[in-house]
Amino acid sequence: MRTNKRIKNLAPGIMAAIFDGMLFSLLLLIIPLFVIETKLQPLIAPVTSIPVEFLIPLVLIGLIALSGSYKSNCNSSGQLSVKLPIAILWSLCILIVVMLINQPPSVLNSFSYLLKIVIITGIYTTFILFNRLIVQLITGLMLKKGIICHRILFAFQQIPDSPFLKEFSRRIESNNFTLAGYCSDENVTHNYFKEASRLGKYGETAEVIKENNIDEVILFSCTNNIRQTEHILSQIDTSNVLVRIPPESKNYLLNQYLQKQTDDLPAISIRPKKQTLVYKILKRSLDIIFALAGLLFTALIYPFISALIKKESPGPVIFTQLRRNHKGCKFKLFKFRTMYTDAEKDGPALAARAKDDRITPFGHYMRRIHLDELPQFWNILKGDMSLIGIRPERDYFARILEKETPYYQFISQIKPGLTSLGMVKYGYAHSVEEMKERMFYDIIYLNNQSFIFDIQIIGNTIIYIIKRIFFNPK
Repeated sequence: MRTNKRIKNLAPGIMAAIFDGMLFSLLLLIIPLFVIETKLQPLIAPVTSIPVEFLIPLVLIGLIALSGSYKSNCNSSGQLSVKLPIAILWSLCILIVVMLINQPPSVLNSFSYLLKIVIITGIYTTFILFNRLIVQLITGLMLKKGIICHRILFAFQQIPDSPFLKEFSRRIESNNFTLAGYCSDENVTHNYFKEASRLGKYGETAEVIKENNIDEVILFSCTNNIRQTEHILSQIDTSNVLVRIPPESKNYLLNQYLQKQTDDLPAISIRPKKQTLVYKILKRSLDIIFALAGLLFTALIYPFISALIKKESPGPVIFTQLRRNHKGCKFKLFKFRTMYTDAEKDGPALAARAKDDRITPFGHYMRRIHLDELPQFWNILKGDMSLIGIRPERDYFARILEKETPYYQFISQIKPGLTSLGMVKYGYAHSVEEMKERMFYDIIYLNNQSFIFDIQIIGNTIIYIIKRIFFNPK
């Protein structure tokens, strides 16, 4: 098992370093040809200098390695840092450009040569992002096939609330992790522990972690005996074991501060981060760019989608529905129709988790990969929605949520989005209770809105869709 853990921790970084080296070296052969074709700048160095230029990938890989970006933490499922490598690349780019500009005029500080440096840096950045995506997908496949494993332990003094158990259990299943067992002073008969073994008492959690080679431990109901929990934490090697302490109850939402990333489960508070003018401009610019690209893609596949929709059931191809925006006003949301035309003759209802006879066969497929939401790029372009936000709710369900969840009024201040942290981490909600559970992630986004966070969610959305297509065929 220790070998498995070592492989899990080392494999993503080794794969990333190999891919970086291969692609950086390949680019050094391709980029000169690219420069000639675009007439930016003739080859500066003769062919005999190419072996010297191959030092560039080694230097870049060395700097990335020194920054710790090839290290995989104890919770990693193939995720590696992309911020530091990109920061290193662009810092070097800026440094080189500034040094060349301050030199006497020559071919080396001409506009075309400086532009070449910027273009090459941009290409390297793109390939780093692509490499990290490939590494994460390969690691996910290794977890799915059982080549490596990520062992999780639950520990509690009293059985935790079902919403939190469901949340963590869903994460274990969706990421192909392994629930090694639980530590508790008593045996439990909860549905989520049918296939889990009791490995020890709550006070023995630290010893159980060592004996069973646990990668991650989740400590529930810690405040019942704070001293005992502190003693457990003092014995856990947090450099090798990830410790999570979820909120004790939903009241925790009202008074705790949150700083989480997209790969974390929520320790939730309501303390919205104020949007700056720069962030608003960047966010709207991103919305417009993606909306235009999305509408172009939608127009290209529209004939095929419309033919398949009409083949299965009569009715319009585009379905419209009134949703509530962040100002409390209603707007008309556009989607590809996935249900039969009389699906809600008995009133508003959420789609069932199991087979829903109101949904057409092709509608099931579109919903699984979120293809039905492509027309919402028009809503984004109009300004009704944003690319990243919260799920736009119907007024009927919004009123229910306002009555049952006191923090919905905070969440509803965010403009609705095509995708969201809740959608990436939770997926579709099939009941009001699940809608409330998904809002935990909306609060995370409320507290951490930033342009970088939006980019992270977009990246996670792409990975989510790819996994839905290739790894979750049902």
